[in-house]
Amino acid sequence: MTQRRGPYAKSAMRRDAILDAALKVFATNGYWNGSLEEIATEVGVTKPALRYYFPSKEELFTGVLERWDTLAFVVSPLDVSDPVEALRGLVRLTERNLSIPGVIALHTMTSIEATNPAHPAHEFYIRRYEFFRERITEILEGCERLGLLAPGVVPARAARSLGAVMDGLQIQWLTDSESVDLVGDVAHHIEGLLVPAAGWTE
Repeated sequence: MTQRRGPYAKSAMRRDAILDAALKVFATNGYWNGSLEEIATEVGVTKPALRYYFPSKEELFTGVLERWDTLAFVVSPLDVSDPVEALRGLVRLTERNLSIPGVIALHTMTSIEATNPAHPAHEFYIRRYEFFRERITEILEGCERLGLLAPGVVPARAARSLGAVMDGLQIQWLTDSESVDLVGDVAHHIEGLLVPAAGWTE
């Protein structure tokens, strides 16, 4: 793999630094209250310099969401060819998000704000939730074909419920992280969708 060098590498590093700073600000204040001035101060650049990389607040916010989403599914691809392993990937993704300051807060705050059709992330979240439901439904249908789905579990309904459980647990964790085992509780919920033969707790 060719390494980035010279001005291009420096520019890419600065862009990533701006996205990291924006993640922190938007996770704390939300989109509406997160200002470009605060982001520029956080990363140590002028506001015109920030606009050189991201001409508008909406473009910067979209960049933060896309970077987070891309990295998430690189770390935890939801491969339907091995449905149980794909479900384990969701647990790994949850664990990874815990290690990145601001990611869970950003998702939680933004998903609530984005219920407003005027929010720049509104369409992003419509697509994201649709993708999640469709892919998890496929994964659970794969478990069903292998005889690994617990009796009475309907894949499409379980996919919607799993998304709701994950989002709800994240809100509880943000409120009181000492009392909520986010990773463990997500894993426990998924275990309830499977039969023991799936080997979830091995």
